[in-house]
Amino acid sequence: MRVTVLPCPPRVRVRLACVASLACSVLASGCDDPKRTQCAALVDAINPHTAVLSRAVEHLADVQGKPEVIDALRSAVEEADKGVKAVALEDAELSKLALRYRKQLQTAVSIADDLQAAGKDPAKLNPVVTAADGFLSERDAILGDLNEYCADKS
Repeated sequence: MRVTVLPCPPRVRVRLACVASLACSVLASGCDDPKRTQCAALVDAINPHTAVLSRAVEHLADVQGKPEVIDALRSAVEEADKGVKAVALEDAELSKLALRYRKQLQTAVSIADDLQAAGKDPAKLNPVVTAADGFLSERDAILGDLNEYCADKS
């Protein structure tokens, strides 16, 4: 399996490497147990969108000069949500993690709505951009939990 890592901040690169390495280890294990198979499916659904979402959030700082970054964030969220939603999960813990991830994606939609409402007022934009950083941190926590659960041999 070949993993392409796109340029992104170090914090995101670390998380991408963790999720990508998890996918490789799951595939190497033969995927003969349902948990491993479902982990691989969920990781495969999340991986393509991790860097895209990160870039979309990072570009929010440019919203005053480029209002189209809001649409880019919405589009990235929609694609990520569609990918995760399509994964059939029977494992209860994986279902919870997927739901947490999807709820976090909805937080990004709220951030986009708040940015739109803020217009070009810097006093209103700054807290929203800060909230976007919080989105990335929480997303990283969810991915860490996913890695931990899928790495567990039980």
